[in-house]
Order: sequence, then C-alpha cells, then structure tokens
Amino acid sequence: MSLFFNGKRACEPQLLPESLQGKVLYPTVAYRNITLEVNFGPVARAPLPFTCPMIAAAATADLEISTVAKDAENEVLIPLGLPAQGYRDWVDDFLEKNTSYTELSERSTTEWASKSGCFWPKGGGSSASAPRPETGVRNALNVIAPTLRRNYILTELKCNLIPEERKEVLRCFPGFKKKAAVVMGEPTQQYKEQIQSLILAKKVAQAEAERKRKKNGRGSQTSHGRKETQSCGRTKSKERRHRRGGER
Repeated sequence: MSLFFNGKRACEPQLLPESLQGKVLYPTVAYRNITLEVNFGPVARAPLPFTCPMIAAAATADLEISTVAKDAENEVLIPLGLPAQGYRDWVDDFLEKNTSYTELSERSTTEWASKSGCFWPKGGGSSASAPRPETGVRNALNVIAPTLRRNYILTELKCNLIPEERKEVLRCFPGFKKKAAVVMGEPTQQYKEQIQSLILAKKVAQAEAERKRKKNGRGSQTSHGRKETQSCGRTKSKERRHRRGGER
C-alpha cells in the first residue's frame, strides 16, 4: 500500500499487516478542518507511473458486494415525547440498538462540529446561552442528508411536536418511509432497569470524584502545614542565634 499526492508517490510502499492480508479492505480517510472529495474512478484525475484499475473499474470477483438492496426504502423516524420524561434516554438507547440509524439534531450537529475542530463561544450554562451550531450548517445537512439514502432519526423535540414544523422537515425526505414513535406512558421493565443502572453509574462516578477531591484537599493541607512548621522552626533557630550573639 502506498500514498500518492497529485500522481506523485508521497511515501514508500508499506506492507499490509498480517491481520488484514486476504481480507476485504474498505478505503477510510480521517480528516479535519478540510473539505474532502474522493474519486473511486473509473478514471484517475492525475496520471500514475503505473497501470492500476480503480475501485469503480474493479472486477466483480475482486469485490465484496454489499447485501443491502440498492432499491431498499430508507426510513425517517420521528420520536414524540415530553421534556424531562426520559426522551433523550430513549433516543440514546434506540441508537445503541439500531446502528443503521443516523441522528439528525442540534446536539448531533454540535458533537460532529466539535470533533471536526469547530467551536462556538461558551455560554453561561443555560440552554439559551449554550453553544449552538449555525443555522446554515443545519439547513445544509437537511439538504444533503436525503441524498445519502440512509435511515435517520430526527430528535428535535420541539420541532417534532409542532405539526407545521414537522411537515416542513419531512418535505426534505421525499421517497423515505416516515414513522413516528410515541415516547410516553408506562415504560417497560427493561427500560426501567436501564435507567436505574445509568443513575447508579452517575452516582458512583460523583462519589468517586468527591472522594478524590477530598483526598487531594487533605494532601494540600498537610503539605501546607509542613511548610508552616518548617518556617516556624527556621524562625526559632534564628531567634536563638540572635540571643546568643547578644549575650556574647
């Protein structure tokens, strides 16, 4: 494997690890603070010093075709719930169990932007002053997302509850199957146990943080006390030497 930049070799060829040899490889590029465009062929944009078929021109025998049908109908899921009634916990649990869904919301956009190196000024802690992604970014995602043909879950609580705003967002997803999930009523026993485990884990983490804080506080006080003792000892020694000098 070797990397080329504008048709010129950028590094010496590297052997594949034994764990990857003979297995299907999927091209992965990690990038940050740049706009990236990929070209899988069939024609390279810059001439290479050798002949090499591109992915788009690869033989069927050299490829592993995805089992997902190209004409499969994608889905847009809209959960409906009430504030402070376990709505976000339900969404997190759903995403963990259904990895084929992508969340589209303000919080997912903020997380994605932060990982990409984009930061907004920190607010005072309230929801009104909390860092928020630019409206243009969210609008662009609403335009781009339907072209990627994925399953999405739209988790903007207020928007989902207002019929006019909900219909406006769904217009961006023509050809998608629309479903709603009502997150209200008596939760299942499994969901109750999951929330209890989350609460317990949070309390354990808080107790551990408090224990470390107290431990560090005692260490600082002890160190400060030692310094005062040493300082007093030096002061008394100076006083004794001064008295002896006066007597002489």
